[in-house]
Amino acid sequence: MYMQVETRTGSFLHLKRSPGIRSWSLLVGILSIGLAAAYYSGDNLGWKFFYVTGCLFVAVQNLEDWEEALFDKNTGKVILKTFNLYRKILTVSRACHEQVVVGLKDIQDVNVIEEKVRYFGKGYTVILRFATGFSHPLTQSAVMGHRSIKKNRVHHESQRKWLKISLLGSSGLLASLLLWSFLNGDDGVTEVLAHHNEILQNRFIEVICSEDYDSHKRFEGCTPRKCGRGITDIVITREEAEQLRRVAEKGLSLGGSEGGASILDLHSGALSFGKHFVNLYRYFGAKIQDIFSEEDFQLYRDVRQKIQHTIGQAFDINISSMYLTKPTFFSRINSTEAKTTHDEYWHPHIDKITYGSFDYTSLLYLSDYMKDFGGGRFVFMEEGVNKTVEPRAGRVSFFTSGSENLHRVEKVHWGTRYAITISFTCNPDHGIGDPADL
Repeated sequence: MYMQVETRTGSFLHLKRSPGIRSWSLLVGILSIGLAAAYYSGDNLGWKFFYVTGCLFVAVQNLEDWEEALFDKNTGKVILKTFNLYRKILTVSRACHEQVVVGLKDIQDVNVIEEKVRYFGKGYTVILRFATGFSHPLTQSAVMGHRSIKKNRVHHESQRKWLKISLLGSSGLLASLLLWSFLNGDDGVTEVLAHHNEILQNRFIEVICSEDYDSHKRFEGCTPRKCGRGITDIVITREEAEQLRRVAEKGLSLGGSEGGASILDLHSGALSFGKHFVNLYRYFGAKIQDIFSEEDFQLYRDVRQKIQHTIGQAFDINISSMYLTKPTFFSRINSTEAKTTHDEYWHPHIDKITYGSFDYTSLLYLSDYMKDFGGGRFVFMEEGVNKTVEPRAGRVSFFTSGSENLHRVEKVHWGTRYAITISFTCNPDHGIGDPADL
């Protein structure tokens, strides 16, 4: 449709044109690129805003104009009106409105010329030629294909139908993006410290130590004086993580919480069981020997030692002064509604305050974010911006346990998230042995 006939009488003709389906589709496509770049990038809020606004300006710049042509025999005038949204945004004034007024008797001829249309190839424009020798296009935008101004109402209705479908489709796309954002993360300004699709050698961020350690007995050469958080993907292999996940699955198959969070502690024997906990060693007795093998416990010890060495190197402490402490446990989290307070894993907390004995905390992830589950990211909470770690099998995240590392875990919205929390203390009175030593 080149232009739509709004009004036609013996002395007056009013033609009108709005941006077509191709123009709106191009706008939606370009804007979607900006939204996707903002959503999937790990950049700060300023850059995300730049991605969206930049693509919005490019998209609007390519949007066709709203145009009108009025032929009035009574006044003897032809009025051509144009509205440009891009200029409206830039100037915030009436500069976006253009109007050309010419005498009706000055029109000597009407021609159709061919011109190139950006992204779409050839188009056609109607040109008004005047007695003065000048010419002016009836519209600023060309029409695609070989369609003339004399199109019937059926074609016009068809075009309107496809335009509605395009707008509904674009709205659905944006709604899907927002829904996907909800299902795979919490609200708030976040900076991603570790993406799930990258392999990190050793990433360490030093932070100022809190005063939490001053209220506990200090152990020289171990109690944190250098504080921070680290992430590495090269200490534990994916194969080791998969084997440990199978250990967790075997143990948790004996019980499991009625809510969304279940734990398995091979040290104390604690196992989620309905709305309570049982000691799996006492509850299942000799059956445990058929569930876990010596190889399982040996793997557990080897992984614990590797993580302990990693923490010692990162914080410049002698690992002989670090002791494994409780609770150290496997966790399995899914989207099932919480039944007790033990299932509410998502609340912000500080390990040193919650457990007392903790000086260094580590997590080994046994499943992959966006593949095995959505949501469930680990979040360091800071003023103004949260710092998130996206789990991947074999990734180790470790940090000092004081208030300098206030943290939480996002709610898991789909799938199942497996991990191990392995904690260390500097106080030998709070130390525990490896599971096989029980």
